[in-house]
Amino acid sequence: MAIRGDIEGVSWFRLFSEDVEVFGGTRLGERPATFYFEKEQDLESVDDQITVCFEVVDDYKLRLDWYFTDHVAYKSGEIALVLNVDQDEADEIMCAYAKLLFGEKIKARLLEYGECSFEVDL
Repeated sequence: MAIRGDIEGVSWFRLFSEDVEVFGGTRLGERPATFYFEKEQDLESVDDQITVCFEVVDDYKLRLDWYFTDHVAYKSGEIALVLNVDQDEADEIMCAYAKLLFGEKIKARLLEYGECSFEVDL
């Protein structure tokens, strides 16, 4: 899945690609889908979603950050072992972690430039 624009190379976008609208923004087109965010209009919803993701990721964020300093990819079972949780919980945490990283990139772009856009082939 290719992502182009202000946010490129976002890892694990496929984990939540059907749920990307939770960050707000405006979706333009279907294939490729273009998403546009403006600071005044969308920063609050981006912040809200980041908070939701932090609540799910919780104490696991430091372990995941540490794990991914040495790994560019992961196997689902490995994450369950690293986090010491069952597979379903590991999948939920990874989805929230992926959203969190993505949301942080959107927020940084909004704070620096006032807007953010990218396109992705869903």
